[in-house]
Amino acid sequence: MWSCFAPNRSSAKEAARAELKPEWDDPAHFLTWEPKHAQLFKSGKFGYTSGRWIYRGENEKGESIQLEGDYLTVWKLQADGTWKVVYDGGSADPVKK
Repeated sequence: MWSCFAPNRSSAKEAARAELKPEWDDPAHFLTWEPKHAQLFKSGKFGYTSGRWIYRGENEKGESIQLEGDYLTVWKLQADGTWKVVYDGGSADPVKK
């Protein structure tokens, strides 16, 4: 699991990209998400979106799986007027058996 609190964020980002690339490049694995809520904080410099995500892929045995959960993304307004993610995380629903 990757943390936005890693001491050296740029190397952590590159390590995460390298580790996840094979899965991202595999069309059998995909992640979708749908915002349900969005709000801008009073300062106008931060905001968030939250909602549901669904991941479809395979487990270690090659069996198809679907995981679902909730997510929260926090955005920060940049000096150039663009928005960048400063936190992105979530939690998975309990696995149904």
